[in-house]
Amino acid sequence: MIRATPTVPVTARRSDRAWVLGVALLAVVPIAGPALAAPALLPILPAPGEEGLVAYGLSPDGTAVTGDASFGGSGNDAHTGAFRWTAATGTQPLGLPAGTYASSGIAVSAGGSTVVGNVSTLDGRFLGFRWTAAGGYQYLGALPGGSNSIPLATNRDATVVVGEANTGTAAVAFRWTAAGGLQSLGPIPGGYRDTAYGVSDDGAVAAGASLTPNGGAVLPTSEAFRWTAATGMQPLGHLPGKTYAAALGVSADGSTIVGYDAGGTLGVDTEVPFRWTAATGITALPLPAGALGGFADEASADGSAIVGTANYTDGSRAILWTPAMGAVDLNAYLASRGVDLDGWRLTGGVDVSADGTAILVSAARGPEQSGYFLVTGVPEPAGLGALALGLAGALGRRRRGRAASSPFADR
Repeated sequence: MIRATPTVPVTARRSDRAWVLGVALLAVVPIAGPALAAPALLPILPAPGEEGLVAYGLSPDGTAVTGDASFGGSGNDAHTGAFRWTAATGTQPLGLPAGTYASSGIAVSAGGSTVVGNVSTLDGRFLGFRWTAAGGYQYLGALPGGSNSIPLATNRDATVVVGEANTGTAAVAFRWTAAGGLQSLGPIPGGYRDTAYGVSDDGAVAAGASLTPNGGAVLPTSEAFRWTAATGMQPLGHLPGKTYAAALGVSADGSTIVGYDAGGTLGVDTEVPFRWTAATGITALPLPAGALGGFADEASADGSAIVGTANYTDGSRAILWTPAMGAVDLNAYLASRGVDLDGWRLTGGVDVSADGTAILVSAARGPEQSGYFLVTGVPEPAGLGALALGLAGALGRRRRGRAASSPFADR
């Protein structure tokens, strides 16, 4: 369900690698009110000898995280290696295969048994892999004429992988299975670079973005797409006045697609998060008060909880969308639930578990510290309705018109 930094640009999708190792578990303070346990924040810490990390993917059951960690110092001695993390084991480096100098874990299966990602080889290639404790690194191969494959998402049991690969003449979206190997998803007519960022649990639905020329404009047009074997790549359309869309996440059942659409220039003040279903088409998601723009990164299994990022004049913040609450700044939401953030600011929503109760977030404390946390104990979207009225005032939800057909319309 998770993507690496996309080749189609997305503003503010990654924190820098700086991490001060003195970070500790944040305090959780119980509060009076409904019988809902206060959420907890678990830090994703580098393993001994590692200097920092970037987390990319959360398993569907919310128990495992993957990404890459830096080690070896600076300059030519610096390397990054894929890792797998659980609350019980901490961060476990997966090692580097022979002939490579870097690896990244991008997505992880339910239970954490399989990690999907890519390695950088000494001869300049990017190779997609599946990793298991028993089999180690197993490469996914390449398309005819190509040499690179970059996985960006996988399904629940890691039997289907999607991403971007080259053919020698073009960059195309791919879908991999053990039986079929890498297969191109086929371009949108006029597209010249296609990337798949998300896939459903059964692997039957993929979503992503296709770049198309835009005359002489500096910024090309980007079409968000939904793919199935029966339909091929189908553009999702655009929000009013927007021309640069990317589909970043797919719900487990394939019915909901989320992402962003931007204007003629890519910037934090032009990005608008969207949600797409067959019934509603592409619709804008609301933003919290004061937000300049943002993007939706991932959705829960049924699409009822969506996580992403909103951009403000003073930086970015992690955002949660639910039908009951609309758009909620996770920082304010957690504070209202009695969680002491200890000076940390949650800067982006990276991924969400299938049931919506665990959220992987990026965070920063001051100009020098940044890292990642797993937020656990978030009530399921249905349970959030009991909190909606009390939170509405405290979180200052913006009340602006949305399509009445959207379950995420402001109320």
